[in-house]
Amino acid sequence: MIVADHLIPLADSLRSQFEKGSVADKAYFCNGNEPIESIPAGSITLIFADQAANNKYASEVLASLGRMFPSWGELKLVVLGSLIISDNSCYNNSSFAEVVEKLLKSGLYPIVISSEQAYAKVLCEVYSKISPLQLSFISPALSNCLPNGLPNIIGIAKDLQMGKSNSIATIATQAYYTNSTCDTSIKGTYNQCVRLGALRASMQLAEPLLRDSNLLFIDLNAVRHSDFASTTSPTPNGLYAEEICRLMRYAGYSDNLKSMFICGFDTAMLTKNEVDITLLAQMLWHTLEGLSSRKNELPGLTSFSSKEFYIDIGEQDPVTLNFLQSQNTGRWWLYVPMSNESGRWVACDAEDYERAKHHELPYRWISLYNLIG
Repeated sequence: MIVADHLIPLADSLRSQFEKGSVADKAYFCNGNEPIESIPAGSITLIFADQAANNKYASEVLASLGRMFPSWGELKLVVLGSLIISDNSCYNNSSFAEVVEKLLKSGLYPIVISSEQAYAKVLCEVYSKISPLQLSFISPALSNCLPNGLPNIIGIAKDLQMGKSNSIATIATQAYYTNSTCDTSIKGTYNQCVRLGALRASMQLAEPLLRDSNLLFIDLNAVRHSDFASTTSPTPNGLYAEEICRLMRYAGYSDNLKSMFICGFDTAMLTKNEVDITLLAQMLWHTLEGLSSRKNELPGLTSFSSKEFYIDIGEQDPVTLNFLQSQNTGRWWLYVPMSNESGRWVACDAEDYERAKHHELPYRWISLYNLIG
Protein backbone atom coordinates (compact mmCIF):
# COMPACT_ATOMS: atom_id res chain seq x y z
CA MET A 1 0.00 0.00 0.00
CA ILE A 2 1.42 3.37 -1.08
CA VAL A 3 0.89 6.21 1.41
CA ALA A 4 -0.28 8.64 -1.31
CA ASP A 5 -3.14 6.30 -2.26
CA HIS A 6 -4.93 7.29 0.95
CA LEU A 7 -3.14 10.26 2.50
CA ILE A 8 -1.97 13.74 1.50
CA PRO A 9 1.56 14.38 2.78
CA LEU A 10 2.03 17.51 4.86
CA ALA A 11 4.33 20.07 3.28
CA ASP A 12 7.97 19.35 3.99
CA SER A 13 8.48 23.12 3.95
CA LEU A 14 7.11 23.09 7.50
CA ARG A 15 10.56 21.98 8.60
CA SER A 16 11.86 25.52 8.24
CA GLN A 17 9.72 26.43 11.29
CA PHE A 18 11.16 23.70 13.51
CA GLU A 19 13.98 24.23 15.97
CA LYS A 20 16.88 21.88 15.39
CA GLY A 21 16.61 18.76 17.53
CA SER A 22 12.93 19.32 18.36
CA VAL A 23 10.33 16.54 18.32
CA ALA A 24 9.01 17.57 14.89
CA ASP A 25 12.51 18.14 13.52
CA LYS A 26 13.43 14.54 14.35
CA ALA A 27 10.19 13.15 12.88
CA TYR A 28 10.05 11.59 9.43
CA PHE A 29 7.56 13.25 7.06
CA CYS A 30 6.21 10.88 4.41
CA ASN A 31 6.44 12.22 0.87
CA GLY A 32 3.61 9.94 -0.26
CA ASN A 33 5.62 7.59 -2.45
CA GLU A 34 6.62 5.22 0.33
CA PRO A 35 4.87 1.89 0.84
CA ILE A 36 3.57 1.58 4.39
CA GLU A 37 5.52 -1.67 4.58
CA SER A 38 8.74 0.35 4.41
CA ILE A 39 8.03 2.11 7.71
CA PRO A 40 10.08 0.45 10.49
CA ALA A 41 8.02 -1.72 12.84
CA GLY A 42 7.40 -0.05 16.19
CA SER A 43 7.15 3.44 14.68
CA ILE A 44 4.50 5.86 15.92
CA THR A 45 2.45 7.09 12.98
CA LEU A 46 0.52 10.35 13.10
CA ILE A 47 -2.64 10.73 10.98
CA PHE A 48 -4.96 13.73 10.66
CA ALA A 49 -8.44 12.83 9.43
CA ASP A 50 -10.43 15.95 8.55
CA GLN A 51 -11.49 17.71 5.36
CA ALA A 52 -8.61 19.66 3.83
CA ALA A 53 -10.42 22.96 4.42
CA ASN A 54 -10.77 22.07 8.12
CA ASN A 55 -7.29 20.63 8.53
CA LYS A 56 -5.23 23.77 8.92
CA TYR A 57 -4.70 22.94 12.58
CA ALA A 58 -2.45 20.01 11.61
CA SER A 59 0.46 22.21 10.53
CA GLU A 60 -0.02 24.33 13.66
CA VAL A 61 0.22 21.27 15.93
CA LEU A 62 3.39 20.17 14.16
CA ALA A 63 4.83 23.69 14.38
CA SER A 64 4.22 23.55 18.13
CA LEU A 65 6.00 20.18 18.33
CA GLY A 66 8.79 21.91 16.45
CA ARG A 67 9.35 24.05 19.55
CA MET A 68 9.33 21.11 22.00
CA PHE A 69 12.29 18.88 22.66
CA PRO A 70 12.33 15.15 23.41
CA SER A 71 13.40 13.84 26.80
CA TRP A 72 13.80 10.38 25.29
CA GLY A 73 16.39 8.70 23.11
CA GLU A 74 15.43 6.49 20.20
CA LEU A 75 11.79 6.79 19.14
CA LYS A 76 10.58 6.85 15.54
CA LEU A 77 7.76 9.32 14.84
CA VAL A 78 6.37 9.20 11.30
CA VAL A 79 3.98 11.91 10.08
CA LEU A 80 1.86 10.12 7.48
CA GLY A 81 -0.25 13.15 6.56
CA SER A 82 -3.95 13.90 6.14
CA LEU A 83 -6.53 11.34 5.07
CA ILE A 84 -7.89 11.94 1.56
CA ILE A 85 -11.56 12.75 2.17
CA SER A 86 -14.30 12.85 -0.45
CA ASP A 87 -18.02 13.60 -0.29
CA ASN A 88 -18.67 9.85 -0.03
CA SER A 89 -18.56 8.84 3.64
CA CYS A 90 -18.55 5.12 2.80
CA TYR A 91 -15.44 5.61 0.68
CA ASN A 92 -13.79 7.64 3.43
CA ASN A 93 -14.51 5.00 6.07
CA SER A 94 -13.24 2.24 3.79
CA SER A 95 -10.06 4.16 3.00
CA PHE A 96 -9.41 4.87 6.67
CA ALA A 97 -10.04 1.22 7.53
CA GLU A 98 -7.49 0.07 4.94
CA VAL A 99 -4.86 2.43 6.32
CA VAL A 100 -5.23 1.62 10.02
CA GLU A 101 -5.51 -2.12 9.35
CA LYS A 102 -2.26 -2.05 7.41
CA LEU A 103 -0.56 0.02 10.10
CA LEU A 104 -1.69 -2.23 12.96
CA LYS A 105 -0.79 -5.45 11.16
CA SER A 106 2.62 -3.98 10.31
CA GLY A 107 3.41 -3.45 13.99
CA LEU A 108 2.97 0.33 13.83
CA TYR A 109 1.25 2.55 16.40
CA PRO A 110 -1.38 4.87 14.84
CA ILE A 111 -2.27 8.11 16.61
CA VAL A 112 -5.34 9.54 14.87
CA ILE A 113 -6.49 13.14 15.34
CA SER A 114 -9.92 13.89 13.90
CA SER A 115 -13.05 15.89 14.65
CA GLU A 116 -15.10 13.09 13.07
CA GLN A 117 -16.27 10.38 15.51
CA ALA A 118 -17.18 8.03 12.65
CA TYR A 119 -13.54 7.05 12.25
CA ALA A 120 -13.41 5.97 15.89
CA LYS A 121 -15.98 3.28 15.23
CA VAL A 122 -14.08 2.19 12.11
CA LEU A 123 -10.90 1.84 14.18
CA CYS A 124 -12.76 -0.42 16.62
CA GLU A 125 -14.18 -2.55 13.83
CA VAL A 126 -10.73 -2.99 12.30
CA TYR A 127 -9.01 -3.87 15.55
CA SER A 128 -11.76 -6.30 16.60
CA LYS A 129 -10.60 -8.54 13.72
CA ILE A 130 -7.10 -8.58 15.21
CA SER A 131 -7.74 -8.96 18.93
CA PRO A 132 -10.59 -8.69 21.49
CA LEU A 133 -11.45 -5.05 22.15
CA GLN A 134 -10.27 -3.57 25.45
CA LEU A 135 -11.47 0.03 25.20
CA SER A 136 -10.84 3.13 27.30
CA PHE A 137 -12.71 6.40 26.92
CA ILE A 138 -11.73 9.76 28.39
CA SER A 139 -15.02 11.62 28.26
CA PRO A 140 -17.03 14.03 30.45
CA ALA A 141 -20.26 12.03 30.10
CA LEU A 142 -21.38 8.49 30.76
CA SER A 143 -24.46 8.79 28.59
CA ASN A 144 -25.40 8.69 24.93
CA CYS A 145 -24.98 12.45 24.55
CA LEU A 146 -22.56 15.17 25.56
CA PRO A 147 -23.79 18.08 27.73
CA ASN A 148 -24.95 20.07 24.68
CA GLY A 149 -26.70 17.10 23.06
CA LEU A 150 -24.03 16.03 20.57
CA PRO A 151 -23.32 12.28 20.34
CA ASN A 152 -20.91 10.96 22.95
CA ILE A 153 -17.87 9.00 21.76
CA ILE A 154 -18.77 6.28 24.29
CA GLY A 155 -21.84 5.57 22.17
CA ILE A 156 -19.75 3.68 19.61
CA ALA A 157 -19.50 0.78 22.07
CA LYS A 158 -23.24 0.17 21.74
CA ASP A 159 -22.88 -0.65 18.06
CA LEU A 160 -20.05 -3.12 18.58
CA GLN A 161 -20.42 -6.79 19.43
CA MET A 162 -18.93 -6.69 22.92
CA GLY A 163 -18.81 -9.75 25.14
CA LYS A 164 -17.03 -11.46 28.02
CA SER A 165 -13.63 -11.22 26.37
CA ASN A 166 -13.95 -7.44 26.00
CA SER A 167 -13.68 -4.56 28.45
CA ILE A 168 -14.71 -0.91 28.62
CA ALA A 169 -13.20 1.71 30.93
CA THR A 170 -14.50 5.27 31.27
CA ILE A 171 -12.28 7.96 32.75
CA ALA A 172 -12.99 11.52 33.98
CA THR A 173 -16.78 11.29 33.67
CA GLN A 174 -18.81 13.83 35.66
CA ALA A 175 -21.77 12.92 37.86
CA TYR A 176 -23.94 15.61 36.23
CA TYR A 177 -23.72 13.80 32.91
CA THR A 178 -23.93 10.19 34.10
CA ASN A 179 -26.97 8.20 33.01
CA SER A 180 -27.25 5.05 35.13
CA THR A 181 -29.04 3.24 32.30
CA CYS A 182 -26.33 3.99 29.74
CA ASP A 183 -24.54 0.67 30.22
CA THR A 184 -27.58 -1.55 29.65
CA SER A 185 -26.55 -2.13 26.05
CA ILE A 186 -23.06 -3.29 27.04
CA LYS A 187 -23.94 -5.65 29.86
CA GLY A 188 -21.91 -8.82 29.78
CA THR A 189 -18.71 -6.80 29.32
CA TYR A 190 -16.10 -6.03 31.97
CA ASN A 191 -16.73 -2.36 32.87
CA GLN A 192 -14.73 0.04 35.01
CA CYS A 193 -15.26 3.74 35.66
CA VAL A 194 -13.24 6.46 37.37
CA ARG A 195 -15.20 9.66 37.92
CA LEU A 196 -13.56 13.06 37.71
CA GLY A 197 -13.71 13.67 41.48
CA ALA A 198 -12.04 10.36 42.34
CA LEU A 199 -9.47 10.92 39.62
CA ARG A 200 -8.59 14.35 40.97
CA ALA A 201 -8.03 12.84 44.41
CA SER A 202 -5.74 10.17 42.93
CA MET A 203 -4.65 10.29 39.30
CA GLN A 204 -3.07 6.88 39.81
CA LEU A 205 -6.57 5.34 39.67
CA ALA A 206 -6.57 5.68 35.88
CA GLU A 207 -3.26 3.89 35.35
CA PRO A 208 -4.50 0.26 35.65
CA LEU A 209 -7.46 1.01 33.38
CA LEU A 210 -5.21 2.42 30.67
CA ARG A 211 -2.72 -0.41 31.17
CA ASP A 212 -5.43 -2.96 30.36
CA SER A 213 -6.63 -1.17 27.21
CA ASN A 214 -5.59 -1.71 23.60
CA LEU A 215 -7.51 1.27 22.16
CA LEU A 216 -7.96 4.69 23.77
CA PHE A 217 -10.42 7.39 22.71
CA ILE A 218 -9.83 10.90 24.06
CA ASP A 219 -12.71 13.36 23.82
CA LEU A 220 -11.26 16.80 24.49
CA ASN A 221 -14.64 17.86 25.87
CA ALA A 222 -13.38 16.13 29.04
CA VAL A 223 -11.00 19.08 29.54
CA ARG A 224 -12.51 22.13 31.24
CA HIS A 225 -13.22 25.08 28.97
CA SER A 226 -10.72 27.41 30.64
CA ASP A 227 -7.91 24.96 29.81
CA PHE A 228 -9.08 24.00 26.31
CA ALA A 229 -11.57 26.36 24.67
CA SER A 230 -11.88 24.71 21.24
CA THR A 231 -14.24 21.95 22.32
CA THR A 232 -17.55 21.07 20.69
CA SER A 233 -19.41 20.78 24.01
CA PRO A 234 -17.72 23.10 26.52
CA THR A 235 -18.24 22.74 30.28
CA PRO A 236 -16.88 24.77 33.21
CA ASN A 237 -15.56 21.67 34.98
CA GLY A 238 -13.30 18.95 33.69
CA LEU A 239 -9.71 17.81 33.54
CA TYR A 240 -6.96 20.36 34.02
CA ALA A 241 -4.33 20.65 31.30
CA GLU A 242 -1.76 18.95 33.53
CA GLU A 243 -4.16 16.08 34.22
CA ILE A 244 -4.92 15.25 30.59
CA CYS A 245 -1.17 15.29 29.89
CA ARG A 246 -0.55 12.87 32.75
CA LEU A 247 -3.25 10.55 31.43
CA MET A 248 -1.60 10.63 28.01
CA ARG A 249 1.69 9.55 29.54
CA TYR A 250 -0.03 6.66 31.34
CA ALA A 251 -1.56 5.67 28.00
CA GLY A 252 1.73 5.78 26.14
CA TYR A 253 3.39 3.77 28.91
CA SER A 254 0.80 0.98 28.61
CA ASP A 255 2.37 -2.04 26.91
CA ASN A 256 -1.10 -3.12 25.74
CA LEU A 257 -2.16 0.07 23.98
CA LYS A 258 -1.99 -0.22 20.19
CA SER A 259 -3.66 2.98 19.01
CA MET A 260 -5.32 6.17 20.22
CA PHE A 261 -7.92 8.49 18.75
CA ILE A 262 -8.24 12.18 19.72
CA CYS A 263 -11.49 14.02 18.96
CA GLY A 264 -14.00 16.47 20.45
CA PHE A 265 -12.61 19.72 19.03
CA ASP A 266 -13.88 22.38 16.65
CA THR A 267 -11.38 22.62 13.80
CA ALA A 268 -11.96 26.30 13.04
CA MET A 269 -11.65 27.34 16.68
CA LEU A 270 -8.59 25.16 17.20
CA THR A 271 -6.75 26.69 14.25
CA LYS A 272 -7.15 30.16 15.78
CA ASN A 273 -6.26 29.24 19.37
CA GLU A 274 -2.53 29.01 20.00
CA VAL A 275 -2.95 27.85 23.61
CA ASP A 276 -5.19 24.95 22.58
CA ILE A 277 -2.80 24.00 19.78
CA THR A 278 0.00 23.96 22.34
CA LEU A 279 -1.95 21.74 24.74
CA LEU A 280 -2.73 19.26 21.97
CA ALA A 281 0.97 19.18 21.05
CA GLN A 282 1.89 18.71 24.72
CA MET A 283 -0.53 15.78 24.93
CA LEU A 284 1.30 14.18 22.02
CA TRP A 285 4.64 14.91 23.69
CA HIS A 286 3.56 13.11 26.87
CA THR A 287 2.26 10.18 24.82
CA LEU A 288 5.62 9.89 23.09
CA GLU A 289 7.46 10.06 26.40
CA GLY A 290 5.29 7.24 27.74
CA LEU A 291 5.87 5.15 24.63
CA SER A 292 9.62 5.61 24.93
CA SER A 293 9.52 4.33 28.52
CA ARG A 294 7.66 1.07 27.90
CA LYS A 295 9.02 -2.00 29.70
CA ASN A 296 7.21 -4.78 27.79
CA GLU A 297 5.56 -6.16 30.92
CA LEU A 298 2.72 -8.43 29.82
CA PRO A 299 1.98 -11.22 32.34
CA GLY A 300 1.65 -14.57 30.62
CA LEU A 301 3.10 -13.21 27.38
CA THR A 302 6.49 -11.69 28.18
CA SER A 303 9.15 -12.52 30.73
CA PHE A 304 10.10 -9.88 33.29
CA SER A 305 11.33 -9.76 36.87
CA SER A 306 8.30 -10.19 39.12
CA LYS A 307 7.11 -11.58 42.43
CA GLU A 308 3.84 -13.40 43.13
CA PHE A 309 1.73 -13.09 46.27
CA TYR A 310 -1.07 -15.43 47.36
CA ILE A 311 -3.78 -14.41 49.80
CA ASP A 312 -6.54 -16.70 51.12
CA ILE A 313 -9.86 -15.01 51.82
CA GLY A 314 -12.87 -16.62 53.49
CA GLU A 315 -13.33 -19.65 55.73
CA GLN A 316 -16.23 -21.79 54.49
CA ASP A 317 -15.52 -21.29 50.79
CA PRO A 318 -11.98 -19.88 50.74
CA VAL A 319 -10.74 -18.01 47.69
CA THR A 320 -7.06 -17.73 46.87
CA LEU A 321 -6.09 -14.47 45.21
CA ASN A 322 -2.97 -14.42 43.08
CA PHE A 323 -1.21 -11.05 42.77
CA LEU A 324 1.82 -10.29 40.63
CA GLN A 325 4.13 -7.32 41.12
CA SER A 326 6.82 -6.19 38.70
CA GLN A 327 10.17 -5.82 40.41
CA ASN A 328 11.17 -3.29 37.74
CA THR A 329 8.26 -0.84 37.79
CA GLY A 330 6.27 -1.77 40.91
CA ARG A 331 3.11 -2.28 38.84
CA TRP A 332 0.53 -4.84 40.01
CA TRP A 333 -1.71 -7.43 38.32
CA LEU A 334 -4.42 -9.72 39.67
CA TYR A 335 -5.19 -13.17 38.28
CA VAL A 336 -8.86 -14.00 37.69
CA PRO A 337 -9.53 -17.73 37.07
CA MET A 338 -11.94 -18.92 34.41
CA SER A 339 -14.04 -22.08 34.57
CA ASN A 340 -12.94 -23.60 31.26
CA GLU A 341 -9.80 -21.68 30.37
CA SER A 342 -6.47 -20.66 31.84
CA GLY A 343 -7.69 -17.39 33.34
CA ARG A 344 -6.86 -13.75 32.81
CA TRP A 345 -4.44 -11.26 34.33
CA VAL A 346 -5.94 -7.81 34.92
CA ALA A 347 -4.08 -4.66 35.85
CA CYS A 348 -4.65 -3.49 39.41
CA ASP A 349 -2.86 -1.38 42.01
CA ALA A 350 -1.29 -1.67 45.46
CA GLU A 351 -4.59 -0.71 47.11
CA ASP A 352 -6.22 -3.87 45.72
CA TYR A 353 -3.46 -5.90 47.34
CA GLU A 354 -3.82 -4.05 50.66
CA ARG A 355 -7.59 -4.58 50.68
CA ALA A 356 -7.08 -8.28 50.01
CA LYS A 357 -4.72 -8.49 52.99
CA HIS A 358 -7.60 -7.15 55.09
CA HIS A 359 -9.89 -9.90 53.72
CA GLU A 360 -11.70 -7.73 51.19
CA LEU A 361 -12.23 -9.08 47.69
CA PRO A 362 -11.12 -6.42 45.18
CA TYR A 363 -13.94 -5.05 43.04
CA ARG A 364 -11.99 -5.85 39.87
CA TRP A 365 -11.83 -9.52 40.85
CA ILE A 366 -15.53 -9.72 41.78
CA SER A 367 -16.66 -7.91 38.64
CA LEU A 368 -14.63 -10.01 36.23
CA TYR A 369 -15.06 -13.34 38.04
CA ASN A 370 -18.85 -12.95 38.02
CA LEU A 371 -18.57 -12.41 34.28
CA ILE A 372 -16.12 -15.10 33.23
CA GLY A 373 -15.58 -17.40 36.24
